[in-house]
Amino acid sequence: MTINELDLIFFLFLLTLLTAAYLITAFFQIKKYIKINKGSETKDYLPLSYGIAFLFMGIGRVILATFDVITEFNSANFNESNFWIWKLGSSVQLFGVGVWFLLMEKRVLKGKDKLGLLFFYIAFIAIGMILSDIIIVTTFVIIGMVFAMYIPIAYVYIAAKSDGAVRKKALFMLFGFIFVIFGALLTSELIIVPLTEATGLLAIHVHHIAFLIIILGVIFFFLGTKN
Repeated sequence: MTINELDLIFFLFLLTLLTAAYLITAFFQIKKYIKINKGSETKDYLPLSYGIAFLFMGIGRVILATFDVITEFNSANFNESNFWIWKLGSSVQLFGVGVWFLLMEKRVLKGKDKLGLLFFYIAFIAIGMILSDIIIVTTFVIIGMVFAMYIPIAYVYIAAKSDGAVRKKALFMLFGFIFVIFGALLTSELIIVPLTEATGLLAIHVHHIAFLIIILGVIFFFLGTKN
């Protein structure tokens, strides 16, 4: 099916907004890291970690969007000559999530689990990227993301043990993570195919919805870290 020109323009418009949101958030966090650590002997790597995470998530999203346009949002057009683009974009994005994961695991568990959760996350992602069938690859990625659900649990823990501004920030970041990951998973082949069949939506329309959800998530996260 040929992509409607207006749908494609709207897709590219949302992609531009989303990429800008990722990069602005990354820039803000890196700038914050430089500011709070200037002249300090003890470094706080929290903002830097967030900055790196969002930078890679933004770059990965652009690569994935390139794959979507090349294949015309149609799984029938996936092949060995273009599937590597999807794997590259997914790997870059998932690296960003991994940095976020490492940050929360070390902050909350303080290394008590020997980074076991992160290990399983990386293991499932790595195995998935070696495989060639997109459904199986997506399944492994989703299983890996199950371990990353530790991140929102960590924010819930922080919110529960805190109050005032700290609790508010933790809740903003909690919803930010949930929206970002939910939006990303919404465009996965394992979900988008049955969703389009059940609703009658085109795949590009699901991407529109997913991008709006992710943009909302990035805004929530930004609000949680702006001070």
